[in-house]
Amino acid sequence: MSTNTLINGKYTVFNGIPVVRENNVICCGDNRDKYVMVLMILTTKKITNGGVETEIPENIFGQILSTDTTVDPAKRMVKQFTGKGLMDAFDFGLTQLARYNKK
Repeated sequence: MSTNTLINGKYTVFNGIPVVRENNVICCGDNRDKYVMVLMILTTKKITNGGVETEIPENIFGQILSTDTTVDPAKRMVKQFTGKGLMDAFDFGLTQLARYNKK
C-alpha cells in the first residue's frame, strides 16, 4: 500500500496551483487532488528583444493525469492536448484540470 506524503519546500504557485518545472516538463497541480496536469515543451524558438536573444516554448504537448495510484499507469491519462505557445497550452490545460477536479 502506498501513501501520499507532502513534500516540504518552496514552489511557484499560480492561482493556488503548485507549478514545478524540470528541464522541458512542467507539472501543475497537487497530488492530493484527483488530477494533475503535465506539459511537455516539444520545441522552442529564438526571439530577439532589445538585442537580447531568448528561447521561448513554441509547441507544447499536455496531459491531464489521474493521481489514483491503484489505476494502471497506462490508463491514468484522461485528456491529451497540444498548444502553440506556453500561455495557450497552460490556459487550456488549467481549464481542463479545474473541470476534471470538479467531477
